[in-house]
Amino acid sequence: MRHDAHAYDELMHGPRHVSKDRPHMSNYDRAAQFAPFAALTGFDGEIEETARLTSGRPLLDEDEKHLIDVCLRNIKANIASSPKARIDYFAADKLKEGGAIFSHRGNIAVIDEYARAVIFDDGTSIKIDDIIEAELV
Repeated sequence: MRHDAHAYDELMHGPRHVSKDRPHMSNYDRAAQFAPFAALTGFDGEIEETARLTSGRPLLDEDEKHLIDVCLRNIKANIASSPKARIDYFAADKLKEGGAIFSHRGNIAVIDEYARAVIFDDGTSIKIDDIIEAELV
């Protein structure tokens, strides 16, 4: 099959067709015709979710684990006085791999050894295995 390079010259270089029966439609109105047709509904949300950054769970060395253990023991020894502490912890993301590091400060009500969690007096519960740093304040 042979293509003639000049077969469409009349269309490409000729005058644009203007209807004699219908008025000229503005670009805004022309675009509005296609607005209801959203072939990629929800695609913007997917792009935002993919772009949202998460970080991996930090790996603690033995010294860091020991410092956390010492702090939790001190808290437990003084639990009757509802000691105030700051705990940094890793929370896994519910939608994708990874998570984020958060910090919570407040008075500790209970260290639940069965559930392996630190519970603050405001009801916040942090799993001991998710703690990356803890200190009495």
